[in-house]
Amino acid sequence: MDELNKKLAEWAGFKKSSLYVEQWIYPDIGESGKLDELFDDVPNFTDSLDACFKWLVPKLKRVGLWTTPKGFFRWEVISLDKDNYYNSYYAERGNPALALCRAIEKLIDGEKK
Repeated sequence: MDELNKKLAEWAGFKKSSLYVEQWIYPDIGESGKLDELFDDVPNFTDSLDACFKWLVPKLKRVGLWTTPKGFFRWEVISLDKDNYYNSYYAERGNPALALCRAIEKLIDGEKK
């Protein structure tokens, strides 16, 4: 999950520090500019819906959540492409944060095509 968290973080605007190895600069650090606000790692998106909704969901056009008859969480994430067409991506898992992250990962991979 570590690679997925880093992939999501980079998509959300987190950057690796050029001054310190394996340090991350959060997207909102620009206001304070303090170097002591570098972090050793990115948020654990795959385990935290709070982190997902703080950093990832604002970049989406829309999200939807359903539960399946078997008790899984099914997320739909929607974005606009460069031609203003809606793109929808789905993922389903028992862990709601992981399901959302997997749907966003599909969106990221779709944007690269």
